[in-house]
Amino acid sequence: MGVQAKIPRGKLAPFEKTKAVAFQKVIVAMEKHLGKSCWQLTGQGQADFTARHLRAQGGSSPSGRAIRKVWAHQAKVDGTTSAKQRGRPPQITQGQKQAIAQKAMGLKKQLLAPTPGRVRISMPRKTINKKTKKPISDRTMQRVFKALCYDEHKDDPWQFRNAPQQDALTERDYPARIATGQHVLHNVTKAAAFNFVAIDPCYSMLPTQQHKADQLKIAAMGNKKWMSKKSARKGVNLRPPRTAKTQIEACTTVPWTPVFTRGRLKLVVLTDIKAKLNTRRTLSCICEGHLARCVGQHEERVEVAQHPQSASP
Repeated sequence: MGVQAKIPRGKLAPFEKTKAVAFQKVIVAMEKHLGKSCWQLTGQGQADFTARHLRAQGGSSPSGRAIRKVWAHQAKVDGTTSAKQRGRPPQITQGQKQAIAQKAMGLKKQLLAPTPGRVRISMPRKTINKKTKKPISDRTMQRVFKALCYDEHKDDPWQFRNAPQQDALTERDYPARIATGQHVLHNVTKAAAFNFVAIDPCYSMLPTQQHKADQLKIAAMGNKKWMSKKSARKGVNLRPPRTAKTQIEACTTVPWTPVFTRGRLKLVVLTDIKAKLNTRRTLSCICEGHLARCVGQHEERVEVAQHPQSASP
């Protein structure tokens, strides 16, 4: 009795490949019957729509690129040639697409935004449409970016999306980060970590006039908003001034910091000289005067809550 080969994680099982081929045949038939493309019917291309309904080994959905590979292999097995495919023949060659993709990925490694304009400047002859004798359009280049460009794995192509809210590290930063991590692993025990004190000085802007309050509310809505196209330049659909979150005009600036220690968290507001402190007596002072120097404000005492039994009177 033969032993069934184990399917690697992230790959499609034979049954899922069969389903992918079936999806393609059904989608083509529906397009022909309804006279509309898959994009018009579902809002997605054929490969992306099919990938959403399949599962790779491990439970994740495959990419549209993986589905197109399955279809290409099946077409080769069936003896189907590109001449039998519907639609206009390609205006740029596969070699041009590969060259554009390689140049775009190279620009990103050089810390330059991979835009169609930069690719044209770098390769003026490779980016000419040989049929029309005109430069390849931005839209066509962006389709090449989505199909052939990737950061680490070919099955994870590029997408145009917002950058995550996390600082990027340069080459200079890596040695220091690695050394710090190794020091923590080798020298800091769980008991020592429990006694550390961590702070993050911040400040809040409390508006004193209505126009400043309105600007801060509009800024909090973000740069991307739901809006009607014809009303895009009206009311709160516009962005607030760049100085809305930076100028201290018409607002009161209140410095504060979270204090993390012994598994506890307390928010500490740095008050003026004559401001009253918290009236609770179950508090103890830490880092006295240090936080005030960080933000340039006077600090009478910085306090963190402790268990009532262990607090000093």
